[in-house]
Amino acid sequence: MNLYNVDVHLNTNITEDSPELGAADAIIIATGAVPITPKIKGIENAVDVVSAHIHPEKLKGDKIVYCGGGLSACDSALEAAMNGKKVAIIEMLDEVAINEHFINKASLIPMLQKHNVEILTGHKVLEIMENGVKAEKKDGTQVFIEADTVVSAFGMTPNDELAKAIDAKYHLKTRVIGDCNKVGKVGGAIREGFYAAISLD
Repeated sequence: MNLYNVDVHLNTNITEDSPELGAADAIIIATGAVPITPKIKGIENAVDVVSAHIHPEKLKGDKIVYCGGGLSACDSALEAAMNGKKVAIIEMLDEVAINEHFINKASLIPMLQKHNVEILTGHKVLEIMENGVKAEKKDGTQVFIEADTVVSAFGMTPNDELAKAIDAKYHLKTRVIGDCNKVGKVGGAIREGFYAAISLD
């Protein structure tokens, strides 16, 4: 950043009324995404997957259950298992990390198996309790998976409230990129950032 004289301001809040935006020739917004919080009974008993990654000390106890089997959940579950936790993943679909590239999965799935991560596919989360998760199998059978900590990993949704407010005020010079525009993969976000940068006069 210093090489190209880019000023970086950390721990700085921006709103649509910030004077810096009015003075700017162009605005690029990349506020990312936040975890989805579905209306599941007891969801308040869970730690969201982003917090679990940033603050691993929130994974209390030995038994950790992840509700949701996307890539973020699988990565975090693997990390927890490698740190000695007994880990389970509950996924409603028939496989975990279903939309990920097969090359990545060819490495990920064996690693999960190597570290004894229990993968429960075809299970729908019904309720999150303080001591575990109540889930339902495809045949309607209900099961209880014991946990000391439950991690909510039901996907991400655009963190676009600020982006919409800024775009509404400065539409002609604002470009919204990355997950706050549409949740995707890191490669797409990087490409959007690159194209946004090279489009600047």
